[in-house]
Amino acid sequence: MTCSRFTSSGGRDVIPEKLLHRRDEWEWLCTHFESDKYKRRSVANSSNRGKKELEHHSGRKPIIYRVAELRDKGASLPVVDVYPVTYDINQPKAAEHYVSINT
Repeated sequence: MTCSRFTSSGGRDVIPEKLLHRRDEWEWLCTHFESDKYKRRSVANSSNRGKKELEHHSGRKPIIYRVAELRDKGASLPVVDVYPVTYDINQPKAAEHYVSINT
């Protein structure tokens, strides 16, 4: 990946308007995205995302906050009760997991 991905005409010399007055930050960003360490991590993360079996849809709010809200509302098993709120239990793997934690 190079900085050309982030620019219309490509290359380090074409700085996005928002970074015109922060060339040092643009240079750092380009160096970061071109580094071998970043490329290895990016490949690993892409591979790991493909292996996910359960997709959550809880948004930006951490699941633990949702658990606390359910506890405050009187849920006896908030960790179990939060499951159908955060995962699509219509997915076969999610439904299996939900059944296993409820039995």
